[in-house]
Amino acid sequence: MKCIGLQGFICFAAVASNHGTDDGGTDVTDRLNYLIRPSDVNSNGWYSGGAGVIVRAPDFFDANPPTVVPASFWSNDIFAPSQFYPSQSNIWFPNSGSDGFSDISSWQTTDLPGGPWTYAGVGVVVGSAMNQLYPEFDKIQDYDWGWGVFYASDSNAADNRCERWDDKFGWDCPGGWLNDDGSFEQNNQMKGSGNYNAGNPTWQTPSVAGGGAGCHFDSGQNRIDQPDAAGTNLVGNANCECNYDLKGNDWADWIDAMVNNLQQKDGYQDRKWLGGSGNAAPSWALDSTICWVSNPRDLIIMQNALFWNRQDWNNGMLPTSNWQTDNTAEMRKYWGWNEVPVDRDTIDNAMNWDAIMVKLPADICNNNWGQEDSISCLGQTEQWALEGDLDSMVSSGKLLLGSSNMGSRPGSYIVVVREWGDPYDGDNGGVNWNRLFFCEDWSSPGGKYKIVHMKKSDDPNDNGACYLDSGDSPSPTPPSPTPPSPTPVHPAGLRTIEHQESGKCLGTSTGDLTNGQPLMFVVCDGSDQQKWNFKDGVIQSATQNCIDTPGGDPWKSAELEVWDCNGAEGQNFGYDSSMNTIYASASSDASLCLDVRGGGKDDQDTAWLWDCNGENNQKFLWHQNGFSQFI
Repeated sequence: MKCIGLQGFICFAAVASNHGTDDGGTDVTDRLNYLIRPSDVNSNGWYSGGAGVIVRAPDFFDANPPTVVPASFWSNDIFAPSQFYPSQSNIWFPNSGSDGFSDISSWQTTDLPGGPWTYAGVGVVVGSAMNQLYPEFDKIQDYDWGWGVFYASDSNAADNRCERWDDKFGWDCPGGWLNDDGSFEQNNQMKGSGNYNAGNPTWQTPSVAGGGAGCHFDSGQNRIDQPDAAGTNLVGNANCECNYDLKGNDWADWIDAMVNNLQQKDGYQDRKWLGGSGNAAPSWALDSTICWVSNPRDLIIMQNALFWNRQDWNNGMLPTSNWQTDNTAEMRKYWGWNEVPVDRDTIDNAMNWDAIMVKLPADICNNNWGQEDSISCLGQTEQWALEGDLDSMVSSGKLLLGSSNMGSRPGSYIVVVREWGDPYDGDNGGVNWNRLFFCEDWSSPGGKYKIVHMKKSDDPNDNGACYLDSGDSPSPTPPSPTPPSPTPVHPAGLRTIEHQESGKCLGTSTGDLTNGQPLMFVVCDGSDQQKWNFKDGVIQSATQNCIDTPGGDPWKSAELEVWDCNGAEGQNFGYDSSMNTIYASASSDASLCLDVRGGGKDDQDTAWLWDCNGENNQKFLWHQNGFSQFI
């Protein structure tokens, strides 16, 4: 599909192609490809092909989850690349240290300076159980279906939106109640719209639905920062649903109003972009600007309008991108995922998963616009990272091994996705991107896992199969990758340990990791000195020293230190992912836990052992990149 112009798109239908033989798939990939099949827009209009699937990447909500969590809706009527939130690194990178308006270098850090754009993403795909997420899913393509909540871009739907109550003259916001007069009443029991049941609040009362719908909230200033527009507003109601009066010209009217008429709320005049200023905005500006629509059709059309006109509103600085090129490595650096808040219990129930999914970067093989992309085209470092992501899935029980578990949920079934391009002006960045589910044989670089593809031609039932199995050899230590200059890239496994409440990272006061240095929680900076590898019951630093309890045995109030790994009981730790606690595993009843002395309120609060109590002092997040995943 080729579409040109902010006003009055000119569209041409493209011929659909599998870009992979039938023997490259299975009955499961066939079903998923059928669900995302493109429409013949000229004959039947938008969203007349497949009804779509939902994909979900792991996120940081496991510790204190809201009622709804973010996912993305897929259809091959959507043409943006990078249709999946990355598993690795920081989506703001690479950058020059600025978003075009402010210095971000002091607070945006990453261990992958090139960002996540050459790494595969790992998550789950739901297709067959879409009716569990959406009532009357069999009618979702009807023009009068409007039950859902769909954002055409990243939106902070689950954690930074306020739910409107007209009869109470205010909004339920994360951390409190916001009155119409602007006053804010602190209430830590309130989580905003993310704590409401999934569904459209316009069609149902807020007490029943509205999960993820609402106006964007600035928790730093305790007020709504969703911008408006002069003339016809971007939003149509006080829950920040999109103004359907601007859906003309395939939602190009909404883009035009944002570019030319946007008006920031009082107090946000430093956001000097759009609104006729002549300044394009950084990518993150759309998080607060985007409104929601009630159905997939409007989502699809609006998301394409944003993508096709990205150079009118996006300054290409986060990440640094050159979209007017035929270089697909530049094209894929676009925040191309939409955000759909879905019921947490339903999406996290493995019985509803079709498979675990490995999503490849667009045209990772740099050949024929990605039509033959393969896991083998990932770099060595990226393949190690994929092994690490799969290992996290296996260790958490979300992914099993072996052919005997293919039919189980959770089970071993796995699918691969390539994003292939359909160029209409490829030399100038004019490429529409599509997705294809397939399978291929692959062995992880450490030999720990392998994807096994039983081709249809080898299956008497003609179904084929795709599953994860144990590798043919034990996993050795990952080799050190060849680093880009000047910042090294680390193999999978090294992560920061972040105190959930204070946002500080485990390290030392000076960065020194020699024997006897006391451990404490300091400001996260993404350095080697704050990276740890949880392996074989010990927690190793990047320099291969261990977290240690002085004296060799774990004891209450012991202040932890760095020491040579020696196998002593005081160096044995375990991690409870359900509680996000790190416990001294040599304590027979796991009665002692890693604790932040002082609660992280002061710089350099020490790390020590204390009675396990489930309180915030003992909740920690492991991050591959050293920062919380969502903006």
